[in-house]
Amino acid sequence: MKVLGTEIFLYKKMVEAIKAFGYKGNHGQFRIVCKCKSMADANRKCAAAGLGDKVFRIGWCSETGNVNALAAVEHSDIAFCVEGTTGSSYITLEQLNNKITGE
Repeated sequence: MKVLGTEIFLYKKMVEAIKAFGYKGNHGQFRIVCKCKSMADANRKCAAAGLGDKVFRIGWCSETGNVNALAAVEHSDIAFCVEGTTGSSYITLEQLNNKITGE
């Protein structure tokens, strides 16, 4: 398995939910990391999560070695940087979805 990273624009409800985890910005662009076998696998996982089917693209993503990003996807497949496009704090897709649904 590898962990790919890129940037994604999130839907407004997702951005509002990330604010509960400490995001203080006002734009919708965030760093996303995905534990996957390949770029195609990462895109399948993102599509299944409702994030789009072309999140990871050649020339716009790379394998990450960021310790915090790797830790975030240890027990999950997808995680987002709470600070936007740079930072060290990550939340999982499950945490984000739980905040959106109020669980």
